[in-house]
Amino acid sequence: KLLNDTIYYFNHLNSQIDIYSDSILMVDNIEIDYHKKDDWMPIILTDLQKNKAYTIFTFGTIYSLKEINLQDGTIKEVTKIKKPFPQKIKINNGHLYFLYKETSSIWDKIKLHQEEL
Repeated sequence: KLLNDTIYYFNHLNSQIDIYSDSILMVDNIEIDYHKKDDWMPIILTDLQKNKAYTIFTFGTIYSLKEINLQDGTIKEVTKIKKPFPQKIKINNGHLYFLYKETSSIWDKIKLHQEEL
């Protein structure tokens, strides 16, 4: 993922984030372990405006959005997505966006949800 002028390669196989300069020279690597949890979804989301990275954990139908600290590899919960089975999750300029469908009716239209993080 390219954030500002830095490339972050989420190397889950080796449990680290490899950090490269814009000229593709390795600058650093950070140890990670969040991907070893059973409830982790292999999704990395980035907010290009705020230079932040996020990932998702699931608890049944509840999705939890967690920010990945790009300095030390730790994670912290930002919000729980209160709509079940969100689709096409995106983050832009500190706002979370996703599509969802109410579970009360299979004929209901798909809606767009937006919230500030």
